[in-house]
Amino acid sequence: YVQSPEKLARLRVNIQKASLNGIPVVQIAEAITTAVGGKTVDLAHLSEEYEPVEILLRLPKEVRKLGAKRAFLVTTPSIKSKTDLAHKVEESLGKLWVGSFAESKQHTPSRVVSKAIAKAREARADLLVSLGGGSVIDTAKLVALALSKETEKAILHVAISTTLSAAEYTDAAEMTDERKKRKRLRRDARMTPRVVILDPEVTLPTPGWLWASTGVKALDIAMEHIYSTNSLPLADALAAKAINLLTKYIPKSLEDLDDLYARSQCQMGAWASVFGGFNNGAGLSCALGQHLEARWNIPHGVTSCLTQPHVMRFLAPATLSRQSLIAEAMELNTRRMSPKRAAEAAALSVERLIERLEQRRRLREFGLRNSDLKDLIDALPEKVIQACPRPIDGREELYGMLKEAW
Repeated sequence: YVQSPEKLARLRVNIQKASLNGIPVVQIAEAITTAVGGKTVDLAHLSEEYEPVEILLRLPKEVRKLGAKRAFLVTTPSIKSKTDLAHKVEESLGKLWVGSFAESKQHTPSRVVSKAIAKAREARADLLVSLGGGSVIDTAKLVALALSKETEKAILHVAISTTLSAAEYTDAAEMTDERKKRKRLRRDARMTPRVVILDPEVTLPTPGWLWASTGVKALDIAMEHIYSTNSLPLADALAAKAINLLTKYIPKSLEDLDDLYARSQCQMGAWASVFGGFNNGAGLSCALGQHLEARWNIPHGVTSCLTQPHVMRFLAPATLSRQSLIAEAMELNTRRMSPKRAAEAAALSVERLIERLEQRRRLREFGLRNSDLKDLIDALPEKVIQACPRPIDGREELYGMLKEAW
């Protein structure tokens, strides 16, 4: 075979200037090596590997591939102040780093997004690096879109996810209107992250409840794709794989924090969960969750813990064969079960998983009154009602389901 031609790069180092600034030659060589090929910073001990696996630091390489010169970090106050993750990213970016915005908040409030846009504009960023969960990634997406419109050139985005929200794989972002207490969805190809970095070790500081609840949200999304009226064979296969990985590995990842393989499989499950979303809109459970998040400030993943099993039972009469697929993906023994029993077994298994993960499961635990249920039903978009797999003659049919969740 003939090796493909490689570009030759010549680096000229001013040794005299480096010496005057107290920078030894060894440090220069190390910096060049890290910039060109990455640097091994630690070893990961994975249960599936016989030998330790090297952890390679190489973020600047990915940034250089994109042609960026001014990288701006978007993260949360807790990641910035309670972990060393933000510092490590800033340090690895080196001279490419031009600033950070560490004020991202849950549910992506519009005022926070506006502030982030102003900070990134001031820094003249041409690349955003998001470090955090779905709200952080959505904030960075919206900043990228705003700056792309202003500069008439693509503002690139590298996403480093610390949860299982899977926001890093899509061209969509949700932003909360604080005055109206509603979430608004934006879709634009310019918001899609160009590079996604998955590192199970980066997720270790993530609070257990947050890791677990966003995993349940990913599970909810995968299940909604399977019993959607627009389901497709490819999306079904990926959703089934997501269900299998998430139900199997979320508990393992929390029981043993050293099990990085379990965390990596959760990340793969979250990735597989979103593919059906490019063909389907939000299902009933996720649509309810959007309003619960904006109106009652309930965390993104937790909303699925409150609604998912009840929505599964509500939809079961019209989706028995599809929910049987869900039961099989969860590795439940359905061989001698009728479709009805298999669907109930799937819902019960999800309920038990949520309980095992020690998540809250009742709407009233978050201050909802019985009288609020009608407002929750009225807030559902008509397109969600129309796309529901089970025909709904009147919205009052949903009251019984929500009463069970309450």
